Amino acid sequence: MSCARFAVPAHMSEAEWLDIERTARRNVEEAVAGALALPTPTPDSLQRHVFCEPEAGGARALQRQGGIAPEGMSFPPHRQPRRPSLRASTC
Repeated sequence: MSCARFAVPAHMSEAEWLDIERTARRNVEEAVAGALALPTPTPDSLQRHVFCEPEAGGARALQRQGGIAPEGMSFPPHRQPRRPSLRASTC
């Protein structure tokens, strides 16, 4: 069921709806392209930004939205499994 059915014509015109739809699609496509363009994380940085990380001076570095795409992902070889930290990170 399309949301347009509830919005058009009661709250906006068909042209307005199509403009919002195009803008939303373009925003999502740009966000996906940006996420896919990020470099593969290094083994030392895999646990960064699980929640947030303290930076110099006490500021908090929040994780970016998103994650690793499952398609075609291959992790680099490693010598031994990393043990997760038992600390809880809070912001």
